[in-house]
Amino acid sequence: QSAKAVYDQTVAQQTKAEQVADIAGRAQGESIAVIDPASLPEQPVAPKRPILMLLGLFAGFAFGVLLAAGFELPRLLTVQTAEDAEHYTGLPVLVTLPLLLTPREERNLKARRYALAVAA
Repeated sequence: QSAKAVYDQTVAQQTKAEQVADIAGRAQGESIAVIDPASLPEQPVAPKRPILMLLGLFAGFAFGVLLAAGFELPRLLTVQTAEDAEHYTGLPVLVTLPLLLTPREERNLKARRYALAVAA
């Protein structure tokens, strides 16, 4: 009988502890109060549209200039015609060789010209 009494006493203590914890939890939720309500800003903090528009305009312009320079730079650094050779060397051109392309290279060149025309 003493083991049963100890068991009953332990169960009663556990039940009492659960009730105390439940009451404390409810009381804690009731003690929360709003001291100072949040105030809305007069104007939006972000995004700053005029600054973003200027940055986008500048970035687009810079990207376009870099892209154009990337396409034109190889042409500027090579001798393209007989006149270029005479100009850069100061010597007369004696012979020019015609551009000899394979059929595959001709197709690729036509496709590239077409793509550039469409892109323009």
